Amino acid sequence: MAETQQLLSKSKGTAYQSIRPLNCTDQQISHSLTAFSQWPKAIEKEIQVYSATKNLKTKTGVARDHLANERTYLAWLRTSLSTISCGIAITQLFRLNAVSNSSGLVEYGRPVGMAFIGMSMVFLMFGCLRYFHVQTTLTRDYFPSSNTIVFLTTLIVVSAATCLFFIIVSSL
Repeated sequence: MAETQQLLSKSKGTAYQSIRPLNCTDQQISHSLTAFSQWPKAIEKEIQVYSATKNLKTKTGVARDHLANERTYLAWLRTSLSTISCGIAITQLFRLNAVSNSSGLVEYGRPVGMAFIGMSMVFLMFGCLRYFHVQTTLTRDYFPSSNTIVFLTTLIVVSAATCLFFIIVSSL
């Protein structure tokens, strides 16, 4: 208790000085805070290197943009969960069809269901990457367009739907 009061009486009013360890100097604390604040910039540089999006100047409110970014991530999450549900439903539907009918669809049920679950993982990854990419660019007053992710998502869904269509038509 006496150590705490002594430490608080010596502090200059900043939060980190009142809770710092007694054996750390201001220079050591400053160095560790600087090193800690550098790693998001390194990650941001890596994102910029591999990003294929354009940064557009934003003119709207900052809070509104960040909240819209969170809603977009939640929409990706909801899409991912819906795709998982479709994969499970397709697997169960093909299995039920095998019990009532001995058609060739049984062998396709599990791979198609796994493909839908794999698609859901890709969608969740897209959403997560998109969220953090938009968040870093919004802090610089820009907004990245999402041409690449929209194209890849459309390509994945259309190819899965086409494969499913041909599997069903071939069994008729």
